[in-house]
Amino acid sequence: MDSITTLNSIENEFGSTNFVLFAIEIDPSYKGSDEVRDVRDQRVLLYLNQLSELAIHTEKVIEVTSATTVLKSINNNRLPQSEREVQELAGKNGLLDNYISRIILFLL
Repeated sequence: MDSITTLNSIENEFGSTNFVLFAIEIDPSYKGSDEVRDVRDQRVLLYLNQLSELAIHTEKVIEVTSATTVLKSINNNRLPQSEREVQELAGKNGLLDNYISRIILFLL
C-alpha cells in the first residue's frame, strides 16, 4: 500500500512516527480549469478523510486529528457538502483554526 510505504519512509527519514503532520497545498496550474483551488473543496475533504481513516486503522496509531475529524465531530459525524457549509461550521467552532488557515477560510 502506497500510504504505508510513505509512513515507513517518514519513520526512516525522521526516526519516529510518534507524531506525523501532513500538509495539503493547493497549487492549480491552469487558469480557468476545474483544478482544486480551495482546501474546503469537497475533493480535498474527501481525500483528507480517506487519509485520516487509513491512518487510524494502521497498527499502533492511537489517534488521528485532522480538519475532517473536527468537521465531522461538530457536524453529526458527516463531512460538510460545500465550502459554504465548511465556512459556517468554522465560524461556530474555533477548533478548525488549527487545521485550516483563517485567511483561506474567509476569502470568497
